[in-house]
Amino acid sequence: MSSVSVTTTSANIIPATSRKFLILQNISDEDIYININGPVTVADGAEAGLRIKADGGSMSFPDLISSSRANDFSVHAIHGGVGSKSLRIIEG
Repeated sequence: MSSVSVTTTSANIIPATSRKFLILQNISDEDIYININGPVTVADGAEAGLRIKADGGSMSFPDLISSSRANDFSVHAIHGGVGSKSLRIIEG
């Protein structure tokens, strides 16, 4: 388990790598938005992200190795508040 800092600028927070599962948990006080394999924004539009709610919201990608989906995606993240926020990562 590890944590990464998410800022107000879209950034690649998890590089593409082969994995069996991925769990993301927002341990900050601001909603965090993620996108797979590309930049993300907090606004609606082409780069709109998936929201992980503040204070413990989570998103999981279980059983990637046995699925037909690619399991080597990167994750980009951003938040709309001030400063940096923490996102917990569990992958394997």
